[in-house]
Amino acid sequence: MEKIVPFVKQIKRLRETARVLCDVDAYPTDLTYFWTINDTKLLLNQKYPVNSKGLRSSLLFTAFTRFDYGVLRCWAENAAGQQTQACLFSVIPAGSPEGVKNCEVHETSVNSISIACDAGYDGGLQQIFHVEVYREESNGQVLIHNVTNSSPSFSVNQLQPSTEFVFQVYSSNIKGTSSARVRLKAHTSAAITSSSGRFVRVSHYFLFDTHKKRCTVIKLSEFRLPPFRNM
Repeated sequence: MEKIVPFVKQIKRLRETARVLCDVDAYPTDLTYFWTINDTKLLLNQKYPVNSKGLRSSLLFTAFTRFDYGVLRCWAENAAGQQTQACLFSVIPAGSPEGVKNCEVHETSVNSISIACDAGYDGGLQQIFHVEVYREESNGQVLIHNVTNSSPSFSVNQLQPSTEFVFQVYSSNIKGTSSARVRLKAHTSAAITSSSGRFVRVSHYFLFDTHKKRCTVIKLSEFRLPPFRNM
């Protein structure tokens, strides 16, 4: 059988404590493996145990200090030669997320407000997003809603009309919450009542432009009709 110099078969990116697998393809399969971390060769029986058999070598990586993180390299050698391209593993510490950014109020109505943000760095772990909604009272701000979502966009409903609300948006993962919070203010639309106070849902109205002699269709959110007056 033709001899094959070892080469990279699989590369994995790991974070924090992990079993790092270095898989290669080679013939003959009688291999000698080499490991380095940040270009320092790892010797046997050091703090990173290595187990090599056939086409796989595994290293049990544990970060004892912040200086242990970095780049792991693994390569193999057989009778045909040495692996030309090492397997690379970027090992970085996981932490709390950075927080959201570029938050904007997208839509407001009589009783709802929609907000959308861009996600920040997740800290190396899956993150979720939160918005806290506060209403101004005479004795300070009162928390009225706390919404969680898998994406940094929210539609908060059941709000009072014609009221200013304060939104605090942040993210979290299993390591903790983001230190930075984005703070926004937004108003719900004013409510208008008819003489009976009857609630009316209107989807569209038409606005006629006398200059351009054409109608424009405008979509509305919910609102209440104005009171009727006797002439």
